[in-house]
Amino acid sequence: MRNYFFVFLLLISFFSFSQISTPPAPPGCAVYTEFDDNNDGFAQFDLDTYFVEFRISALTTGAGFDLSGYLFEFYPSETDYNQGTNQITISPYTNIVSYEQTCYMKLIYSGTGPVYNPADLAYYFTCHKLETTNSLTIISQLQESIQLYPNPVLGNLNIKCKEETKFTTSIYDMNARLLIEANETPTIDLSALKNGVYLVKVATEGKELTRKITVAH
Repeated sequence: MRNYFFVFLLLISFFSFSQISTPPAPPGCAVYTEFDDNNDGFAQFDLDTYFVEFRISALTTGAGFDLSGYLFEFYPSETDYNQGTNQITISPYTNIVSYEQTCYMKLIYSGTGPVYNPADLAYYFTCHKLETTNSLTIISQLQESIQLYPNPVLGNLNIKCKEETKFTTSIYDMNARLLIEANETPTIDLSALKNGVYLVKVATEGKELTRKITVAH
């Protein structure tokens, strides 16, 4: 009887151990692609807009990190990231490694908002790839299929999605705060917004376009 009980305990222990989930695989590098109009491997990257998109993506996808309380430092190499040298502070930024440059982001807590384990932030958000492409199939076709006008916006923003009947428009400030969200609305009144720069994201089935607009009443 004692032997049966011992085997029973071993089975329970094995079953319990088998239920422990393994840690997730590294998420890889975030990729920011810009069009290389002369095919020389270099392009200008609007990092200010990219960082806003990054905050939005961190909150709405994956583990749901609210990074509103963090400042970003961006470095052109892993060595610079570790030593705190050659920080990228100018936007737009032209990549210094042709076609694909791996950059590294350091998140600095400002003292307000949610705070996270630095190791988790480094695990999920450190690696970024700046890619240049001369392929029009992705960028230009997407821009042609989703149009935003006028820009600057005096009052109403018009959204035109070719061959799309279902789309969602989200408008964010440059701190990644969601201000307006509308479904299948071709015209959005922005007269209540203060003059300044905002980010507009239009999402359709299988397509998503983010543009920077200026409100100037």
